Amino acid sequence: MAKKIAVDISKLEHASQVLNTHAVSYELLYKQLISTAILNGTAWQGIDNLEYVKKLTRLSGDFQKNVKIIEDFSKSIKKSAKIYRETQSDIINDAKRLTN
Repeated sequence: MAKKIAVDISKLEHASQVLNTHAVSYELLYKQLISTAILNGTAWQGIDNLEYVKKLTRLSGDFQKNVKIIEDFSKSIKKSAKIYRETQSDIINDAKRLTN
């Protein structure tokens, strides 16, 4: 039994755009979280708040790594769509040059 591979280039491109949008949203949200925690220091004073802010600040590197992973995956999907589109075009052009 033969396997079938179906590639929808527009779906790949859309998935890349969606991931990129998520990366931007994720970055904005984690920066907003850290900023809010720092600003809350005026209302929530004490060692517990300092530890909370310190922990969030340390996690910012992990948050940024996650953004990078999502962005890289988005770029990879976009590149795959581009390569597939170019390959498909090359095959069509080669087929047109065939003679009987």
